[in-house]
Amino acid sequence: MSSHEDLRAFDDRETIERLVSLLRTHLPSDWKRLVQKYRALGSVSQAPAMVWNRDNAGCLWRPPGEAVQLLEQLRHNMYRPERGAWLSMDLVLRSSNTVDISYFWHEDAGWGDQRPGRTAFHEELEIHPRSGGFIPDWFQTGLEQVR
Repeated sequence: MSSHEDLRAFDDRETIERLVSLLRTHLPSDWKRLVQKYRALGSVSQAPAMVWNRDNAGCLWRPPGEAVQLLEQLRHNMYRPERGAWLSMDLVLRSSNTVDISYFWHEDAGWGDQRPGRTAFHEELEIHPRSGGFIPDWFQTGLEQVR
């Protein structure tokens, strides 16, 4: 099963529209492009973002707390039995009013050396259960790690 299969029918359009509107109101006045990432595993989440201005200078940007709550709500609303919830997503917002969103249901979310411990993997399965066929190898390894 492709991790990029067309799941647009599962999008929560209302939450996405609220999120985009909120992000727009908090961006710097000279913004050109925002890349908002979100990754979550159980009760652990990160929402790194970068914004570029009209001169293409980029810098780290901190989204408002309400935006992080909307990202978690979106993830929860898109949960599907057996399949689980997506584990990370990328949202690209441009000043030209275009929005691109990619959801990653199976890929390692890119935690690097900040990967959550075993508890977060088990929490994830409690909060968003998924069947064995939807548990990727890296996730299974996380479930089995010893801490």
